[in-house]
Amino acid sequence: MAKVAWIGMGNMGVPMSINLAKAGHSVSVWNRTASKCDPAVAEGCVQASSIAEAAKGADFVFTMVADSQALIDVILGEGGVCSVMSPGQVVIDMSTVSIESSKECNDGINANGGEFLRAPCSGSTVLAKAGTLTVLCSGPQTAYDKTLPLFEKLSAKQFYLGDGDGARAMKLGLNMMIATSLQMLAESLTLCEKAGIERSVALDVIGGSVLASPLISYKIPPLKESKYDPAFSTRLMAKDLDLALSTGKQLGVFVPATALTKQMFESSIAKGNAEKDFSYLVKFVEEMSGM
Repeated sequence: MAKVAWIGMGNMGVPMSINLAKAGHSVSVWNRTASKCDPAVAEGCVQASSIAEAAKGADFVFTMVADSQALIDVILGEGGVCSVMSPGQVVIDMSTVSIESSKECNDGINANGGEFLRAPCSGSTVLAKAGTLTVLCSGPQTAYDKTLPLFEKLSAKQFYLGDGDGARAMKLGLNMMIATSLQMLAESLTLCEKAGIERSVALDVIGGSVLASPLISYKIPPLKESKYDPAFSTRLMAKDLDLALSTGKQLGVFVPATALTKQMFESSIAKGNAEKDFSYLVKFVEEMSGM
């Protein structure tokens, strides 16, 4: 069994670290707000007092943080992962961050004798608890092969996307589709409601149509009950769309639908909905339509 460090105990990090502990691995966890480690500690993880304490001597160091600067801080900052890195240590970042910050962290990790995998995951907190996420991974093939048994405890599907930052682009591409799909759902559902069709009926029709998808199916039950508990917040989706737009500009990709959807999420944030689930966009479009 492996010695694992897990840095970042958010809505996804907690169940994922627990799954590794349940698989028999020794898992040390750290979070800036220490109390967020409590659920994982109750399930067999050990709480570290610092990043360095968690990472020192670990075979694998997982990071799952909110944004690019947070990743740079925990990897390259004072007392960060690189400060205690041992040769051959594998660092696996499962956050959604910029390609630039990813390259910066890769250079720092390599300079200290480690290997870096970019492994953002796709899926909800429900899938994280079930260990059925999808892992998108790029980086050294040898490091991927060593880490694959751990990925298999976290996910139902794993995709290796080359030795560079391909996984970063793939995750942004998926989130572009998720966000724009939600925008389409919000508009079409509001149109149906304003035409006199009950929301639950319209959702059943959509869910039983050719337009149904795992995303739509997952969101139908909470939307029927107007529940917007944050599985993935509006703020984080807007952050990811910012990254997608920036990457699109760098690569010369025309992304008008993404740009419009980003504006909608920003407008919802301006109305105080930053920490609501990104599906709150349905409610926001209804409000903008006078409902």
